[in-house]
Amino acid sequence: MVNVFTFHQAGTTAWAHETEIFFGRLAAISQMLIHPYFVFDGPGCPQLQRGKDIVFPLSPPLLLQRFQELLTAFGFDWHIVSGLVQISPDANKVCQAPGEADAELAYLQTYGLLDAVVTPYNGSLLFGAPSVIRR
Repeated sequence: MVNVFTFHQAGTTAWAHETEIFFGRLAAISQMLIHPYFVFDGPGCPQLQRGKDIVFPLSPPLLLQRFQELLTAFGFDWHIVSGLVQISPDANKVCQAPGEADAELAYLQTYGLLDAVVTPYNGSLLFGAPSVIRR
């Protein structure tokens, strides 16, 4: 699972408010009968995504750090894409996406490690994820 949260929805007024929103959503997810796995874009991720410049990889670094601390506190697994993801379920198709969480999630799902990808975007579909739940 990824991108259950979009950082621009949380507002920009105060870190405490945004952290409170993350805490509430993670608390709700922790009550569900699922095992979420969070993947973050890595340093090789393009600076232009969905037609917008991305100044920070996902969010301001402190907010990202606080979110990752909350994930760890709740016992959820997560990682940052560290390198080049190559997806080749078919020998004739190879997709390279450095630093892209969407590609990493599609790869994990293609090989049966994830049941579904939850995201507000459709990038995982473009990388071949068979089951995307769009929030």
